[in-house]
Amino acid sequence: MQEKNDFTRFLSELNIKNSLKIEEDLGSGFVRLKISEAERRQALQDIKTVEEIAVEFLRNSRDSSAGNIFIATKKTSEKKRLIYCIDDGNGIPEKFHNLIFQSRVTSKLEEGVKDPYGYHGRGMALFSIKLNVEDVTITFSDINRGTCIYAEIDLEKITEKKDQSVYPNIIKNGDSTRLTGGINNIIKILLEFVLHSPSINIYYGSPTQIIFTMSEINKNSAISAGLNLPGKFENTGQVKKLISGISIPVTQIPLLASSPAVLGELLKTYFKMDISERGLQRIFYGEIKPLDPLNDYLMEANGLPEINENFNASDEVTAEEDLKTLSAHKRNSGSKIPLNDSYRQVKMHDEIKLANRFKDEEIRYIINMLKNEITRLGSKHFISVDSDVVYKKVNNTINFTVNLKQTD
Repeated sequence: MQEKNDFTRFLSELNIKNSLKIEEDLGSGFVRLKISEAERRQALQDIKTVEEIAVEFLRNSRDSSAGNIFIATKKTSEKKRLIYCIDDGNGIPEKFHNLIFQSRVTSKLEEGVKDPYGYHGRGMALFSIKLNVEDVTITFSDINRGTCIYAEIDLEKITEKKDQSVYPNIIKNGDSTRLTGGINNIIKILLEFVLHSPSINIYYGSPTQIIFTMSEINKNSAISAGLNLPGKFENTGQVKKLISGISIPVTQIPLLASSPAVLGELLKTYFKMDISERGLQRIFYGEIKPLDPLNDYLMEANGLPEINENFNASDEVTAEEDLKTLSAHKRNSGSKIPLNDSYRQVKMHDEIKLANRFKDEEIRYIINMLKNEITRLGSKHFISVDSDVVYKKVNNTINFTVNLKQTD
């Protein structure tokens, strides 16, 4: 740091710093900027909101031929938002992970792309994001392995719409669909993108929801295709060795974890994602409802959304927050749909499916212990177990049914 300050002071004393920015001094206070400096100043103005960052991430994923895009976001404080964009597209070679954040670097050699958001292909969008956010990084990507890009945003520098839980109205007229009302928040941006690119599935939620949903989709796709997924691994070192040897897509990496702890390390290493211990357990033990793509929400315009944007720093979504989001949607969109009993009876995530954490062999061990103890203690009462012990897992409860018989 001291060397950097000394170098800056040295340039200042020689008046070299300004000369690096100026191509020509025109006199009377006017100068002609060098192209690099003009680009930098323009880029500082190109990206002004969180929603614009989301658009650029979506466009890059679309242009990489992604079929699924997963947008995870949460606020870690009142002034900081994190955004993750994960896709199953063509991927980016590792040597370009830093280069793509430089000005005029683009994959669009022949022509840029004109879409509803403007002209795309100047090689300036990621450069602008890099200049304006606290951090933006390609956490993992390679050829045919998809991409995960992460951004940390200071909301005092880059603003966002205040209410991120408001949904727009969806108007259907024959085969056409359009959005009205609401505000230009992240969810509206995503829904608009789905309208323009309906062949791409867009998923939106908290990091916990997104990682679980992404894992379920990949697991189910592999099963349907008759493919074998890689095994489970005890540490990140084993995973790194595997990934360096075979082409594992970024969307399958969470499936390699053998425990919540290993999952947490993989998410930090390959996604720059820090999820609470409780959140990791919920993902690993399947205690989360998978998200539906926003495409389904548009197709069923009168359906309730399955996502929650009322995220907090611990990344825990409670039943009260689910209902708050649904109520906000109903209030702001004018929806006539009642909040039915299934939504009013939403349980806290901490109360769901704890019994499922016990594996079948562990249950059998408990049953054998139970039978042995009943036989031992029951012998003095002339009682023994009559038949196999039956068990049933229900949320946080394991019910064991033991039929007894009298012995001679």
